[in-house]
Amino acid sequence: MAQSTSLQNTTNLLEQTTQAIFNFRSIIVLILAVSLGVIVGRIVTRIISGLSSSVGKKADKAADLGSVKRLRRVETLLVLSTAMFRLLFVTLGLIAWWAFTHPAEKPTALIGAGALIALLLNGAFSPILRDVAFGGGMMAEQWFGVGDMINVVPFNTLGVVERITLRSTRLRELSGDVVWITNQNIAGAEVILQGARAIALEIFVSDQDKADGLIEDTNALLPEGSSLLVSPLAIISIDEVKPDIWHVVVIGETAPGREEIIRENAVKVLADIDKKHYNILLSKPIDRYADNKAERQFGRAINNARKTRNKTRRRLQLSHLDRRDKKKEEPKES
Repeated sequence: MAQSTSLQNTTNLLEQTTQAIFNFRSIIVLILAVSLGVIVGRIVTRIISGLSSSVGKKADKAADLGSVKRLRRVETLLVLSTAMFRLLFVTLGLIAWWAFTHPAEKPTALIGAGALIALLLNGAFSPILRDVAFGGGMMAEQWFGVGDMINVVPFNTLGVVERITLRSTRLRELSGDVVWITNQNIAGAEVILQGARAIALEIFVSDQDKADGLIEDTNALLPEGSSLLVSPLAIISIDEVKPDIWHVVVIGETAPGREEIIRENAVKVLADIDKKHYNILLSKPIDRYADNKAERQFGRAINNARKTRNKTRRRLQLSHLDRRDKKKEEPKES
């Protein structure tokens, strides 16, 4: 009996809500209110987009990395606010429609409408809500911003962030293709902080005076550009490790994803030119990444790990010496 009464009350509430909302006058006002909200939202977002473009140009002209990061963060917040303002004005249009068409409506009708909207959101719009939740989390934790170059996990998609909304992220790949990714599908993001990959070549030569000419000739045969070899190869150190053996460290920068220009092409060109003109290379060049901050962090981790290992090794060594000394002190059998 109680269940039948509850079901009847729910049915009556839904019927009341449907009659209050879905009538000709209410629908016309709803269309006008939402349309006005959309129009005002577009006007406001165009103004914000202009401000975002201005901030982006300032970020491109900034001299130091700190200013660039700060301006990019502002640009990202402005881009995000466009979607929020659109949603805000549409919501205000809905509130205005309800207040105009139901000025003396009982609270139960409003509760019923809210329940109906909640059911719709939970069903048809649940993927969108998940995108918004993931996008909000990423932005709150500042994973990346507009203008950053990122590699999206798990898709292994590398590109520059052109636009971020609460629902999706738009990337521009090196090929020029545009990639849209819904935020709930972004499991992680590798952010290329420096904007270029610094690659070092470790080479050993028999004549340090000829090393400069070898590197210059190699640079002449490598493609330069903002999406190719960003900075040409340059010698940063030369050390004599033994008589007539010199350790030379060469560093160049490439666009992310184009590391093979140095790791493969430069190494091959270097070897070919040396074989034809210089004949000073003593071994094949060894390539590695050359990020100072990463090297410091890895060095710190390795040094801390070695402390424990060295402590264990020292303890075992002392134990071995102690056993050996005891064995020496034992009397020999006659």
